[in-house]
Amino acid sequence: MNRHILGEALSSLTFKELKNLEGRLEKGICRIRSKKEVELQNDNMYLRAKIAENERAQQQSNQLIQAASSYNRNFLPVNLLEPSNNDYSNQDQTPLQLV
Repeated sequence: MNRHILGEALSSLTFKELKNLEGRLEKGICRIRSKKEVELQNDNMYLRAKIAENERAQQQSNQLIQAASSYNRNFLPVNLLEPSNNDYSNQDQTPLQLV
């Protein structure tokens, strides 16, 4: 029987047996294709869910970055609050004289 399914040793089969074998093979192929279709649909659903999950994670990451950026704009950097040795900062100072 397995040899017949593989298309081997068909010469001993009658026309009726060949038709019967052909029908069984077509049914088997139909079941295989149906199973493949179900598996492909399951894989597609899984991949779509992963894409949606990644998009949500990316949006959350972008929101956190934007929130951190706007939060940081409310503060002056520490080096702006400290006196520096730059020439332009010394020009604004007027010398004091004791009398």
